[in-house]
Amino acid sequence: MELIGEKLDFNVKSLLIHALRAEAGHLRQYFPQATSKMLSGKAKLFTLNDRFDLIRTGLGMEKTMTVLALLSEPKSYDQFIHWGVSGSLSIDLPVGSLICSNHFLALNQEPIRLPPLSGLALPGLNEVTFFSSAEVVVDHSSRQQAASAGAQAVDMESYAVAKFCKQRKIPLLALRCISDQAGDSALADFREYFESASKVLQEYLLKHLLTQGN
Repeated sequence: MELIGEKLDFNVKSLLIHALRAEAGHLRQYFPQATSKMLSGKAKLFTLNDRFDLIRTGLGMEKTMTVLALLSEPKSYDQFIHWGVSGSLSIDLPVGSLICSNHFLALNQEPIRLPPLSGLALPGLNEVTFFSSAEVVVDHSSRQQAASAGAQAVDMESYAVAKFCKQRKIPLLALRCISDQAGDSALADFREYFESASKVLQEYLLKHLLTQGN
């Protein structure tokens, strides 16, 4: 299901969040004047321009929460935009599918449902439920565990970002691209499709969010 709404307000200040270096390598080439500063704990915060800052969390929910906790003024941002690659739990989401969510699940955690961003119109996104796993989903049993919770895609960070935003009442846009079929083929799929899936998502962000209104 596509998100439908008014035109995005490009005057807001956004924090861009990703886990892996390669998930932003293509994107950062479009911001050669970006500056950076070190946060305590060795995390680096980049300022791409007057509307976008960027931070890399590393892999997993624990690292994500640790890095986000280093932000001195998280509520100075009007919204967070979190992206990365995901494993598919549905035959209806092949590799290369672009997905978004405001419903987040994790094992032994309360479900989080955030309000959708107001005034947002983004084409071509499948709206799904994300399940964040503590480990990479590389077998049938862990795939079934995530799917049985009601999720259609699995990752390792979304729940942590959603929890951080919910606690501080910060709007969140969570976008991902399918890089593999979670389960037995996940590692082989990831090696083959990660680079292309990551580039597809970064190009989408550049086209629809990051270079608009300039």
